[in-house]
Amino acid sequence: MINKALLMGASGKGNYGDELLAWTTVNLLKSVNPDIEGIVLSYNPIISGDFFLHEHFEYASYYHYFPSLKYPRSFLFFRSIKKFKEYDVAIFPGGGFLYDYSLSALLSWYRRFLALNKIKVPIVLLGVGIGPLRTSMSRFLAGKILNLCKLVIVRDKMSYDVSKAVSPHSPGIQLGADLNIFFSRFAEFAVEKKSKSKRCVVMPRVWPYQYTRKYVDSTVQSFAKLISIARDYFSLDSVEFVPMHRFDDAALCQKISSKIFVNNAVYKIRNFKDLLSPLSMTNMVIAMRYHGLLLSLLAHKPMVAIAYDEKITSLMNEFNRKENTISWDDFNNLNEEAIIKCFETVRKDKLKDVPDLIAEKQNRMMAHVKELF
Repeated sequence: MINKALLMGASGKGNYGDELLAWTTVNLLKSVNPDIEGIVLSYNPIISGDFFLHEHFEYASYYHYFPSLKYPRSFLFFRSIKKFKEYDVAIFPGGGFLYDYSLSALLSWYRRFLALNKIKVPIVLLGVGIGPLRTSMSRFLAGKILNLCKLVIVRDKMSYDVSKAVSPHSPGIQLGADLNIFFSRFAEFAVEKKSKSKRCVVMPRVWPYQYTRKYVDSTVQSFAKLISIARDYFSLDSVEFVPMHRFDDAALCQKISSKIFVNNAVYKIRNFKDLLSPLSMTNMVIAMRYHGLLLSLLAHKPMVAIAYDEKITSLMNEFNRKENTISWDDFNNLNEEAIIKCFETVRKDKLKDVPDLIAEKQNRMMAHVKELF
């Protein structure tokens, strides 16, 4: 039985999807063992704690912050490694984990996992996204990291294939689902208010591979045009921007908001309830964010996915929503024919099969969690 768990993810970096993952994981673990204890390591425990109103596990910092410095300089993880011996398991609670974004990040995780292996704390990856891994070095490091894990549960078929390719001899790689698939079990979306107005929630994102002024300007223009087409096609009365990242997405939402000619608002997200409220009341969603799309499915809202990355395509395929997707090229080039074709599919989409697909993924993932215990 697992009685003490150490959760190591990307909590505290400003990505609300990662905060949701930490909270959902804690609730999921407690549903199996109500007496489980542990801590969630966070890059900013104050942000993480405030987002979920300090429920359940304690939040602790990866870093030691010096007030006079802009960035943390002392990495507490390695100073605290001996204290982690008392934990039964170290869990990475889902989200995009091993991919090409940063070799330094891959190396950092390899060092952390190596340290945990030395003190014999088993490592479990729960519902993680793996890939794409395009460079030989990223594939090499990812394989090394996966080999250090006791159990690897990936969230989709793409992640499974990539994991098997870089770590073919690892026996612990299994197909599961993203942990936020359980979010609706532990938190209720607000009761939808009846309204004659047609609303659309928009969730853009800044893509770090191409974080340049030219890219941001291009994305703003593409979104402004896309929203204009959506306004006319769906007869929208208002657009509500919901940033899934505390910093980057919020700034991008403000830029797009200033360029569109339709009644709109940018939500300020303080806690998870602020995230759920607009999703409860909207008629549809346009999103780039993985967890924004997943929350839309959980809220039973028709969605348009902008596939800036293979993980978005993979998610939409998992839910039989390939036709609800606008490719990155079509989005950037404003291919109106492809956009209208997608909108036609979304308009007809009643999401009748979604509850069964969600239940199937929940059952599959719960079986893995019970096996872990």
